[in-house]
Formats: sequence, C-alpha cells, structure tokens
Amino acid sequence: MSNYTTLVTILDQIREEAPSEFKRYHPQEAKTEEMNNARSRAFIHLFLKVRFGLIDFKEREQYISDDPQDGGIDGYYVDYDHKRIYLVQSKFRTTEVKFSEKEILFSDLLQMDVDRITHGEETDERRIPYNGKIKKLIGLIRDISDIGRWLYEVGILANISTQVTKTQLQKLTGGFPTTLFNHNQVYQELLFPVIQGTYYNPRELRITINLSNTSSQSAKVTYKVKTSKKECDITLVFVPTSEIARAMYKYRNSILKFNPRSYL
Repeated sequence: MSNYTTLVTILDQIREEAPSEFKRYHPQEAKTEEMNNARSRAFIHLFLKVRFGLIDFKEREQYISDDPQDGGIDGYYVDYDHKRIYLVQSKFRTTEVKFSEKEILFSDLLQMDVDRITHGEETDERRIPYNGKIKKLIGLIRDISDIGRWLYEVGILANISTQVTKTQLQKLTGGFPTTLFNHNQVYQELLFPVIQGTYYNPRELRITINLSNTSSQSAKVTYKVKTSKKECDITLVFVPTSEIARAMYKYRNSILKFNPRSYL
C-alpha cells in the first residue's frame, strides 16, 4: 500500500467520525466530486488533529472555514496557551501523482486576505462579506485584550517550487512566518504520527489525574534514594484504571513516544 493510499484511508476514517448531520462528509461513493471535497476537508481535520491534538470531530470542525468567501483561509486555530494564531491554506490532490507533483499556484497564496482579516476587516476588497467562520475568527481576535503580544503563523499544505525561498514565500502570505507541508512532510509529520498513535505532540505534555475516589493515604508512596550522584525523591502513584484509560484515549502513544519500545 502506497503512502497516498494510506493517507486516503485515514481521511476516510476521519470522514466517518463526522456525525450523520454533517452530510457533506458522507457523500455517495459514485459522486466523485463530492467525495473529493469531503476528503479535502478531512485533510484539514488531519492537520488540526496532529498539529494541535484536537481529537474531537466537532471541535475541529468549528475551525474549518473552507467555503465560499473564506478569504483564502481554509482553516485556523487560536492557541491561547502559547498566544499564537495559525492560519491554514490547503490543497488536497485527488491522485497520487498530483499529490506528489502538482504545485500550488502563487495566485492561490495571494488570495489569502491575511492582512485584512487580522486587522478586523469583515469584507474583502470588493466589499463582499466573509463567511461566518471567518467572521468568527475576526471576533476571536478582536476579543483578545493583549493581541499585540500574540504571533501569527501561516501553514500551507501543498507543494511549492523548490526555487521559492522562505523569504519569498513569507511575502506571498502577507509577511507572516510560514510553515510549508509538502507531500513528503505530510506523510512524515501528519500521516505517520496518526499511524503510530503519537499525533498528540504539544511542547509540554501535562496529565491531570483525578484521585478523588482513592484514599489520600494509599494513593502514593514517597521515599528517598541515595545514588552515586545525589539523593533522589521517588514517588509511586496508584492510579485508577479509568484515569489511565482516559489519558490513553486522548494522548495515545504520545505518552510513550520516547520509550525505546514505543514502536512495538
């Protein structure tokens, strides 16, 4: 099975996560164009799932703006923890050859109204209003009291000519820092982590454990150990199985990412 075939399989699994009321994700197999559109949106879901650990379909869907009058922004994410706003432009290709070889047009990148949207403009240059998802993004930005301390970053899910430098690419996207995910990077950084179960990849992994149903005296054991280097504190915590299940459901193998046997 090729990487592209595996990618399409994963995108179809993401489509199946969509509740029945999201009909655009459940087209008939014979309707090729509708199926391609559904997979194109699922491609953005894949990015949000892996990049930001959003495992709930409905949570991800609220950040996908890929519809008419989207200002060239197919998706976004507002990261309140790290004060960053991510804007996504995505081009899913419907065949393996096109996915590997076809490049995004500069005109597509120039359609990204990053400056207008980040400055609160609710219409494009023709005075046509942006769609509801983009207006929601504008509202979220407007409500951030210290927006001057925030950073913007553009993510492009597409192939771009190797002759285009990072500086040139940044100019095409409004001068904001830009991260490119070409076909190889999609396979390595988005697809492979899903297969491994290590897609939840925040800068710092913190797990809160509920011990309310456990006796505080028996929940943990703490003792000191002297080593050749220094004295260490060791704490052994007894965790309810339900809490382990909850953490594994959300973080999957990300918890074991640096364990030598993780791949097993």
